[in-house]
Amino acid sequence: MKPLSLIFFFAILLGLRMQGVSQNIFHNGLIIKESGDTLKGYLKLQGNKIAPTGVLFKETDKSIEVAFTIEDFESVILNDYRYYKSIIINNERVLAQFLVQGKVNLYSWDDKFFLEKENEVYPLIIEEIEVKADYIHQKKSYVGVLKFVLSDC
Repeated sequence: MKPLSLIFFFAILLGLRMQGVSQNIFHNGLIIKESGDTLKGYLKLQGNKIAPTGVLFKETDKSIEVAFTIEDFESVILNDYRYYKSIIINNERVLAQFLVQGKVNLYSWDDKFFLEKENEVYPLIIEEIEVKADYIHQKKSYVGVLKFVLSDC
């Protein structure tokens, strides 16, 4: 029984070590600055994945890391087909994942969805209201927002 517990212990340590290494991986990608200039290199999002706060950039694998804040660029494209754009939500500039482009653009940020039309950003909100101890009602106010924003599409 003792050798089995040793193997289990080392497997857990190896898993924790691999998790720590994988979080420091840079991805190929592009930074598009407000001026239109494009920087190509290795990127890593700062902050958490659902609400990034900036980007670390390296021109080559051995280059020194340069930190960019959301105010420093217009958008970020990672080679695994993730596209982030700097937009203003609730009077705050954020780096939102750009999901769909068209007459109306769709973004995801902080586990919420947003529509953008003519430089206006509209949140798609689902509120959960507890009616009884065993029943939760969802107030789907996003339906009205969709009807309003998509009325001319």
